[in-house]
Amino acid sequence: PVLPGFIGHSVADRKVIEGRKAFSARLGQSDEHMFQVEISAQDLQRYCDEWCENTYQHHGHRGLDGMSPFAKAASFRGRIDRIENERALDLLLAPIAGQDGWRQVTKQGVQLDKAWFISPHLLPGARVFCRQDPEDMGRLHVFESEAGAFITTAICPERAGIDPKAAIRAAREKQAETIAERSREMRSAARKIKPRDMVDWLNAGSRRNSASVAVFPQRAQAYSNDALDAAGVATSDDADIPVIVAENSPELVKGNVVKLPETPTQRFARAHHLQLAVAAGDPLATEDAMWLGGYITTPEYRSFRGMADDFGVEAVLGKS
Repeated sequence: PVLPGFIGHSVADRKVIEGRKAFSARLGQSDEHMFQVEISAQDLQRYCDEWCENTYQHHGHRGLDGMSPFAKAASFRGRIDRIENERALDLLLAPIAGQDGWRQVTKQGVQLDKAWFISPHLLPGARVFCRQDPEDMGRLHVFESEAGAFITTAICPERAGIDPKAAIRAAREKQAETIAERSREMRSAARKIKPRDMVDWLNAGSRRNSASVAVFPQRAQAYSNDALDAAGVATSDDADIPVIVAENSPELVKGNVVKLPETPTQRFARAHHLQLAVAAGDPLATEDAMWLGGYITTPEYRSFRGMADDFGVEAVLGKS
């Protein structure tokens, strides 16, 4: 707390300190003067080391039954094993190569991450344990086994001298750049999609769904009534058959033959006969199949289908 640049032990402390600085700013101090870092990282580390050495370890601790860390350490009478070569410990803590560290030596050397590491001390066919140098992507330390003797340091010329941490940072920056670029493209493409663009897609989906549904064969017999007979005459290809039509009748189809408009009952009858053909395995014309696929999704069809299920197809077709 007594060092310059201290910002508090908590958010509340920091707000109080910033409030004091804001008050000082009204007295004429600039932001640069108030918020500048007045102590370097090296000075802070040196201060912390001195505090631990001269203050912290000489105070009693409840966890040590009132003893200070200094007194507790001084009371130890056992043997202390020390590692003289700390660099050796660093190497043993270095990341292993690949998933388990084991590699097979070939004539080209040792392969890792699509790169070849070479050394004259590596014999083809040998199985070795490898650790990556934490400070150089182009160095691979090779041992006889995980705890075995050191053999050699293999070098990858293309990667020699590259800091792995710098390479990781560069890769993450490139990944973030790529993701941001792709995200902009995706957002731009998404904004171009309008509700009207979905009409054809939804209709196509309905056709696909309805095409996969088939009605089981049902007991049926030939049926006709006056309306069906008249419709059959109207749709006949024989142009010589006269048909009496009323004034203001629909457009003439051929000569004096008029095609009467299809009634809802006739449309349902047409759909019913097409479904019977599908159930019997007969192929449908493309136009008939497309019409049927769209018609069975309409409220009209569902209404007739419900009545047919309740009272029978014959009863429904008998109604005009």
